[in-house]
Amino acid sequence: MWKIFVENPERRHYPDNLKKIALRLYTDGVEIAVIARSLEVPYETVRSWIRAEGEKAIKKIESRKKKFQSKVFERAGLDEMWTYVGKKENDVWIWTAVFNRDFKFFEIGKRDENTFWRFYYQIPMAKEIETDGYRVYENLENRKVKKYGYTNWNEGLHSFLRSKLAMLKRKTKAYAKSIRALYRALALVFVRWNLLSTC
Repeated sequence: MWKIFVENPERRHYPDNLKKIALRLYTDGVEIAVIARSLEVPYETVRSWIRAEGEKAIKKIESRKKKFQSKVFERAGLDEMWTYVGKKENDVWIWTAVFNRDFKFFEIGKRDENTFWRFYYQIPMAKEIETDGYRVYENLENRKVKKYGYTNWNEGLHSFLRSKLAMLKRKTKAYAKSIRALYRALALVFVRWNLLSTC
C-alpha cells in the first residue's frame, strides 16, 4: 500500500466536547479503536488525548496522596490484582489500599516487598489493616488476616476497575503497552470517578 506524505500538513482541530466524550468512553471501558471509529477521529488522536489527560490525572493523584499522608484512619484493606504490560509474560501487579471504604489508593509494580513498602509509605496510616495471607504483610503490627472483611472493599475496587478499563478486562485484546500507560489509565479512572475522595 502506498503512503502519501504531505509537507507541513494542517493539523485538524476537534471540538473540546469531542475530547470529553472520548475520555468518558475510555473510562467506561471502551477500547481506543472503538472510540476512534465511533467518533470518526484518528486512532492516534484519541491516544494523544488520553496520554495528555492521563498525565494531568497522575499529577492530581500525586497531589492528593500528599494531602492524605499524615491522616490516620480507623480501618483499611490492602490487596493486589494481577495484570500485564505488553504481553502476558510481563506480569505487573496493581496494589490497592482502601481506607474506611471510601478513600482509595493504588501503586503498580512487582508482587514483592520492595513494591509493597514503597506503596505503604505513600499512603495514610490505619489503626487496623486487613490483608490476605500473603507473606509481604507479615511485618505489619496492626494487621489482621481474614478471608472476608475489609479486603472485600479491595475486591470491589478491583471489579470496578476491570469494568472501567478495557485493558483490565478478561478476554480482551486491549492491553497496556507500558507501565506509564497503565498509570495514566488508572489515574484517569480514579479522577473521573472520584475514587480518591476528598476531606
